[in-house]
Amino acid sequence: HLIRRGRRNIWYVRDSATDSAFRKVDGFKTGILRAGLPRGEDRVIHTERGLDGGKLAVDAILSRAPGCDAIITGEDITALGVVKGLKAKGLRIPDDVAVSGYNNTIFSQCSEPELTTVDTALKSRLSLAVHFLNDAISGKEVPSESTITPTLVVRAST
Repeated sequence: HLIRRGRRNIWYVRDSATDSAFRKVDGFKTGILRAGLPRGEDRVIHTERGLDGGKLAVDAILSRAPGCDAIITGEDITALGVVKGLKAKGLRIPDDVAVSGYNNTIFSQCSEPELTTVDTALKSRLSLAVHFLNDAISGKEVPSESTITPTLVVRAST
């Protein structure tokens, strides 16, 4: 999405040390490589999760790459901190820097502008887990794995 919109100096903010966080980083690196952009591992910043972490990430990214034109975060709340940090520096979103979050939480809609984010279908995942649990308790066979595909929710921040 960002590449189709002409973004080339894209950075990723990892805000936790979970398996999910590392998988998101791997996905970012793969996407950067496929797009023919400079190595993704050189464009990953680690920070704390939350508003302050997002603001700190902006400082770190802009000190290394003043021409950064897009920032992707592993959580919406951190993306909200990125938005606040960019605005404090007088940068316009998405004109100067596009911002994207992850999980499609209420924070994505509380941001100004509203955040583009990845919807991980939390309600569907929870419903499926309850269904599988009920089946297992009832002695029914349940699948060993299931796949729910996330979707990109495009809003004004990109």
